[in-house]
Amino acid sequence: MSRKITKRALNEAGLEPQKVNYFEFMVRYFVHEKEVMEVAKCYETIFETINGANDEMKKTLDPNGEAAKLAFRNFVLYLLISP
Repeated sequence: MSRKITKRALNEAGLEPQKVNYFEFMVRYFVHEKEVMEVAKCYETIFETINGANDEMKKTLDPNGEAAKLAFRNFVLYLLISP
């Protein structure tokens, strides 16, 4: 089903919560499939989405500021362990 959703459609303004949710599900899938580099790319996209959002949307996506830190930390961690 993930192939039915295009990345271009998720890049539209106002769909940031759905984009973050989609990539969180993709992280679970790629961890299960042991595709470490793809997990890193998903965390990178989550981090960029949260940081690139306007202030109002950022409060919705990351009210306490922990989601962006967690996404960046996991992005770096999965980059380090990828082959």
